[in-house]
Amino acid sequence: MKEELLHAAWHFGLFDKQDLVTEEGEPVEIIHAGHYNKNSGPDFFNARIRLGGIVLAGNLEIHIRSDDWYDHGHQHDPAYENVILHVVWETGKPTVCGKQKIPVLCLGKRVWPSVIENYTLLMGSLGRIPCENQVNSVPDEILRLWLSRMTAERLEQKADAAKRLIQDLKYGQEQAFFMLLAGSFGFHVNRAPFEELAGALDIRLFAKHRDSLFQIEALLFGRAGLLNRDFKDTYAQELQEFSFLRLKYGIQPMNPATWKFGRTRPANFPSIRIAQLAALIHRSKFLMSSVIEAESASALRKLFMAEPSAYWEARYDFDKPAKKGSRALSEPSIDLLIVNTVAPFLYYLGTRAGMQEYVDKAQRFLESVKPEHNHITAIWQDLGFSARCAADSQGMIHLFRNYCSGRKCLQCALGNKLLAKSAGE
Repeated sequence: MKEELLHAAWHFGLFDKQDLVTEEGEPVEIIHAGHYNKNSGPDFFNARIRLGGIVLAGNLEIHIRSDDWYDHGHQHDPAYENVILHVVWETGKPTVCGKQKIPVLCLGKRVWPSVIENYTLLMGSLGRIPCENQVNSVPDEILRLWLSRMTAERLEQKADAAKRLIQDLKYGQEQAFFMLLAGSFGFHVNRAPFEELAGALDIRLFAKHRDSLFQIEALLFGRAGLLNRDFKDTYAQELQEFSFLRLKYGIQPMNPATWKFGRTRPANFPSIRIAQLAALIHRSKFLMSSVIEAESASALRKLFMAEPSAYWEARYDFDKPAKKGSRALSEPSIDLLIVNTVAPFLYYLGTRAGMQEYVDKAQRFLESVKPEHNHITAIWQDLGFSARCAADSQGMIHLFRNYCSGRKCLQCALGNKLLAKSAGE
């Protein structure tokens, strides 16, 4: 028996509740199992039981062996003084905290055998997810509700990046948003260089040059360290005006070797991504406000689909002519920016300020974007669960990475449903 399984058995009532009595012989009736506590302190808060005809309210502690109470030092810990019941698998010494004796309830032989068997199957599964061979028996509505919870958890997890910049590092909201958005422009390969690029450029600096796309490009490319060479193209030569802006604002160029061009499609070259970011800054009067005030994913796509300067129509990098065409961000790339930056930032603003409309908007944006397609969503697709939108695919990714991969089935609604089903519920 694992303690986490005993927690789940108590939490979801997966045991025989008939004629419960404490080790002292007093009858026990469970009125409320309590609220599960994953942090320090007793395992369940605010439980209610009827013990020998008297209703008690307080906390519960669960151990495999009753002697674990003493092994963990609870007998001297004031945090455990309000424990009204000690739930165990095996009995041993009587439970005491200070001078107070605490009743002990033993669930050994009461947890349904099928629960233990199914838990063993989940933990021993060699499938891509532990419940791969059983998940199809979980009702679709339970999966959808759990995916919604997973999407919220993923938004909260991603919002930690904004929290770190704003609350821990004390950046202003506009600067933090600029840094997060710039990082997303680097996607996977050049995320770190883009974050370094934006971290040294105050977003307010661009306000002084917002009317000139040329000067915005000079600032960005100059800071990126991509103008420190001889050029053949006239436009590239003219961008070296950055030398003046560098002295004016005290900007230190980055090491150009930081940027990764190899094994990258031309459309993802950092040079073209910087040009797209410059076009977005030029197009937006106030970048953060323009984004968070957008009322739909369609409005965001229109905003982000800003065309870089005419120079880039026939190039992906300086001095390297290419087939002429639009160099604006593609819709799939914009959708990734919405998923990875805009929605989490809105979620952060909404939860921090208690503005539910921002939280709702973040969710609405995810529901308006097509689902991602990767090896994780492919697993769920193989099992018969299709992502209808980015909210679903984000939930699937979070579920797989934070629950399935770590075999945290007892913390998952799907795993608990399977355990409950095995108990005949």
